[in-house]
Amino acid sequence: MNRRKLLLFRTALMLIVVVLFEISSAILVRIAAVVRPNLVVESSIENHFGTVSEAHREKYVDSYYHPERGWDYRPNTVRDHYNSIGQPWRASIDDSGARRHPTAEGEPKFTGLLVVASYGDSYTRGGEINDHETWQYYIEQEIGCGVKNFGVGGYGTGQALLKFEAHAAMGRIAPVTILGIHSSNLRRVGNAFRPFINPSTGIKPGFKPAFRPDGHGGLHFEENRYDDPKMSLTDLKRLAGEVSSHDIGTEQRARLEFPYSIQALRIARAVLERRLSSPDDLWQNPDESGVMRAIVERFAQAATAAGSIPLILLFPDNASIETGKAPVYASFVAELQSAQPNLHVIDLSTQDFDAERMQIQPFRGHFSPYGNRIAAGVLKEWLEENASEWVKRCG
Repeated sequence: MNRRKLLLFRTALMLIVVVLFEISSAILVRIAAVVRPNLVVESSIENHFGTVSEAHREKYVDSYYHPERGWDYRPNTVRDHYNSIGQPWRASIDDSGARRHPTAEGEPKFTGLLVVASYGDSYTRGGEINDHETWQYYIEQEIGCGVKNFGVGGYGTGQALLKFEAHAAMGRIAPVTILGIHSSNLRRVGNAFRPFINPSTGIKPGFKPAFRPDGHGGLHFEENRYDDPKMSLTDLKRLAGEVSSHDIGTEQRARLEFPYSIQALRIARAVLERRLSSPDDLWQNPDESGVMRAIVERFAQAATAAGSIPLILLFPDNASIETGKAPVYASFVAELQSAQPNLHVIDLSTQDFDAERMQIQPFRGHFSPYGNRIAAGVLKEWLEENASEWVKRCG
């Protein structure tokens, strides 16, 4: 066989191998789309919307839908739930959109002077506990000052920021504003369709605004694409496909498209990452943690400009509570305090507490009433030291 024929043979053989690899990859991806739908973008969307009925959509629009922030609570509503250990709990929302604080007979009532407003996710809201078991309620009873709880379940820190900014634009400002951040919030910041990062979510459909790195250490803002409550389920399914290109949960996820060899490698990487790493490892990614830092800086500047003292309150992850080790956001906090030494930051992982009692279940679930009392005690001391003038007016 001469050199030319040998070259043609090798080239043909290589092409056959590539084609066979591509065909086998396509088969693998198609199988994964059926067996593990959340590994493939298109199948994860189909899988989610297979659980969403028109009744779901209508209830969502009537009860939670918000055109800018994705979702929020309606004023003057009451929701009854069961927590992870089967106990009933109630969340009541007052006419301002904050969680209501019932005052039992014989307990002190606050003077009516609003001193604190808090924003964040379900750890700020007080997930799995009653209205009278949140850290905001405990502080209110201790110091006699009004403490508003604007926390919303499922929120990312970006949504909490937008809610605060909306209130500030209306002049609804408290002397102290707390931004609560849980360790899981960084992943939510870059998420535009909640089912992409939490397939079992009860928030359906679950579209929201997202903040992504702009490549220059700043923020790129993606508005909530579900901006018309009349959109059909077909429209929403199309939107999910569109936002998947910039959603943190799907940017590197496999798709039903050529080249399938690349998609197969993405599936293999996703399987390995789920076994060897945690979503909270994002805190070690400078681009993603830079987004959170930019959000915190924007919040602090806006609060200060409005005449409010900004305070960052950090809620640790389960593993940190159980082991006593530094939380996943520890390096982020150190860098934040180094860059902004005058910013008030409280990391609840550094406090003294009974670790087994801190959450609804030992090392699982939201903070228990005991855990909320721990948070309230720390915040009460901070308020008496840093907002003493306002606290004294409530006495």
